[in-house]
Amino acid sequence: MPRFRRILQGTLLFLVATALPALAAVPSGPHPRIWLTPQIVASWQAIQSVPNSPVNRAITKCNNARLDPADYSDGQFQGFRWVEALDACLVAYETTRSALHRDTAIKYWTALMDDAQTVGDGDGPCYPNSCGSPTPFGIAAQDAGYSMRTYVAWTALGYDWLHDDLSPTLRARYATRFKQWLAFHMDPDSFERADTGSNYHAGHVLAVTLMAIGHADEMDAATAGTGTSLWTYVTNEMWGHIMAAAQAPRRPMLGGDWAEGWEYGPLSVASYALAGRAMVQQGVQQPWIGPWLHAVLIRQVYALTPNNRTFIGGDVQNEAPTLEPDPLPLYGVIAGPAAAADKAQAKGEIARLALPTPALNGDFTLLTQSLVAAETTPAQTINRAALPVSYLAAGSGNFYARTSFAPTGTWLVSQCRGIISNHQHVDAGNITLTRGADDLLVDPSPYGSQSTLTGNAPTMSQPHFNPEYRPSQASWGEVNPPDIVPAGLSTRFLLARSSPSTGVAVTRCDYAGQFRFQGNASAIVGVARREIVLLPGTTGASVLVRDALATRAAYSATPNPLLLRFRSLGTFVASGGDRARAVVGGSALLVRRLAGAATTAVHPVTVDDSCDPLQGACTVGRFASSEWNVQVPGPNPSSVHLLDVDSTTAATPLAATRTDGTVSVTTVQRDGKQYAVVWTAVGTRLSSYEAPALNGVHVVLDPPAGNRVTVTATRNQATNTCRMQLATATGTAGFTSLPLIVKVSPTCVVSE
Repeated sequence: MPRFRRILQGTLLFLVATALPALAAVPSGPHPRIWLTPQIVASWQAIQSVPNSPVNRAITKCNNARLDPADYSDGQFQGFRWVEALDACLVAYETTRSALHRDTAIKYWTALMDDAQTVGDGDGPCYPNSCGSPTPFGIAAQDAGYSMRTYVAWTALGYDWLHDDLSPTLRARYATRFKQWLAFHMDPDSFERADTGSNYHAGHVLAVTLMAIGHADEMDAATAGTGTSLWTYVTNEMWGHIMAAAQAPRRPMLGGDWAEGWEYGPLSVASYALAGRAMVQQGVQQPWIGPWLHAVLIRQVYALTPNNRTFIGGDVQNEAPTLEPDPLPLYGVIAGPAAAADKAQAKGEIARLALPTPALNGDFTLLTQSLVAAETTPAQTINRAALPVSYLAAGSGNFYARTSFAPTGTWLVSQCRGIISNHQHVDAGNITLTRGADDLLVDPSPYGSQSTLTGNAPTMSQPHFNPEYRPSQASWGEVNPPDIVPAGLSTRFLLARSSPSTGVAVTRCDYAGQFRFQGNASAIVGVARREIVLLPGTTGASVLVRDALATRAAYSATPNPLLLRFRSLGTFVASGGDRARAVVGGSALLVRRLAGAATTAVHPVTVDDSCDPLQGACTVGRFASSEWNVQVPGPNPSSVHLLDVDSTTAATPLAATRTDGTVSVTTVQRDGKQYAVVWTAVGTRLSSYEAPALNGVHVVLDPPAGNRVTVTATRNQATNTCRMQLATATGTAGFTSLPLIVKVSPTCVVSE
């Protein structure tokens, strides 16, 4: 069972695409055509002597590449070392028009065109063999096409910028390579060539866009109509169909997140943004890309922890719970076709975070940085006080919430999405929690994990899975090739929102789709849900986690428990079997079971950077952590846990769960306020409940059907409770539902 299944994009073959009308004339006329303008050159010339400016650093790097060729003789990983040299020398040459910079640029452009690993080896056209004769695709096919983003994209850019300085022999050789590389892109088996939201696709888009802009007219001159066909494919198919559809519901890029995780997201976002800029400059407008870049900026803001680390959300090789923020997505916003306000705020974020300038040695983004430096929009600080406390990145299925944007606030990420990208994990229902600088609930999943047990998501062993994949979730919650799973059967948030006036945030993850095996639903699980409710406090928060599964008759033959775990950087100390506490820095995480039977255990997480050879049963972590392990028995396993996040000296909030028939109410008292979280059995809705008559907030997870609900409250003097009657509202009557979140006074007065 592969952990990733490609969602078919309906990509047309090249010959089919050629029948479509072009959206703009084939690019022609003087070179350079890509990105560069006289205004940009003038701005570079103005800052070339400014110490540490990207243009000044580009000139220095190009001189280094010329004077110390041994340091650049090896292309290193995927040719990135030669990209560094070419990147810098292109900026240096356009700024100074020095023949020395020109010749150095041509040297490393030629290496990217001709060579595989060392300058002059001549093995590029013959990859993966040593040269005897060209192979069908050459270096473009290296690592399933990873090299499209280096050898191919930057050679295409170099061809455009250096065009008038290249000899006829070099141009002819490039035309040969071009055909080879384009054939690789057009091959229907090329990995992820049409899968938006993947880092491989971002490399393809950048490469084929730059190739078409810089070379399509010469293709037409050599073979009538060939260049026009390419340009039509790029404009109509790649950009007009595949990229434009990336913002549609259930598509991975909706919301500006990166489903593969943010080890892969930065370069991919910048690649899309720069390719989009090149298209817009050719008159091919992309109405969706400005809003998408806005979403990239906003997601970047919400994905930062209170101490300005960033959420990972997928495969990573870093041995820490979070990452240092990367400037590349912000560079993409500034250098791409974003709105002026977004460019200004992206600049403001770079300044606020004091993102370090990449080191001279190993910096392959100098050209991008130089384009950013040429943007004249002044920096603007984002007014975080005016922002909501939560943000849903629907494409990736990541919901970000926090008590505030203060450095001491509490930050939460709730995840719910089936596999749509190669570097995702099978972890629908996963949760992470940070207070200030203290990572309290962490996901230490190693790179390539195919196990739910390496994070904090729920799972149950499925008898119809192959043994090596048990007891984890599976990879068919979104797609059963060649079909996309219907929305109603997919792994998804049924609700994800926050209340502006109370700061309460709620998600409900339906992950029954994670128990599909190819086209077969689980024989033992009918409903699988995890609900997460963030209840903010003054200096901390309480997070209610409700897990509930409805099982089928076949479950009695396979009475598997619901498996839960909570992993922390601190060492859990258990107490009484129903609670465990971990301390990280000046913060404490107390996990309490408030409802449901369970067996529990505390143990350290074994550190390993890989799950091999284990798959679904893997429990290792890429860094040291501690786990509180919970097993909830059936037949319909259900539990409620409260995660209290506070300073180590704070009093434990009072909390209890009371069940009256089928209705349960969990009350939490903290900071002089009472919260009441109300629910009923899975799949049913409640019409009434009773809660203590105290000043507080009620969160009803299973209100009557409809977008709005009326609430009638009556105070019971004898029991000092409020009796709440709920009914579906019509029109604008009542309160916003899904879920219902209302304030209730001690006299049972209800307000939004």
